[in-house]
Amino acid sequence: MILTSTSNTFEGLKVLPNPSNSILNIKGAQVSLETEVALYTQEGSSIVPKTLAVSIGLYTIDLSGVPNGVYFVNIKKGSSEIVKIIIIIKKIKVYKKLSTTPRAFYVTVLTNNLIK
Repeated sequence: MILTSTSNTFEGLKVLPNPSNSILNIKGAQVSLETEVALYTQEGSSIVPKTLAVSIGLYTIDLSGVPNGVYFVNIKKGSSEIVKIIIIIKKIKVYKKLSTTPRAFYVTVLTNNLIK
């Protein structure tokens, strides 16, 4: 697995949102029906996410069954490939801020739940 592209094939490619909680979009002019996407854990184990849609310019996968953590997304088209790092965070807690503004909230990401 390589961490950089060997050519300009993937220039302008975007993997978002990052961090993600359930849906990951890979966008770019390089994305097509021939694009292959693989997901790996930090240990190198392959995870097979559910592909929701593939079209010219957009590849969408479902990460709802993937646990919180840091993952590598290997994107391959022909002989070129690139690896992007993504973070999956599903558990957050929202606390109401104690102030005079009732709509003000603090969002706290629980780092102890980030990687299990």
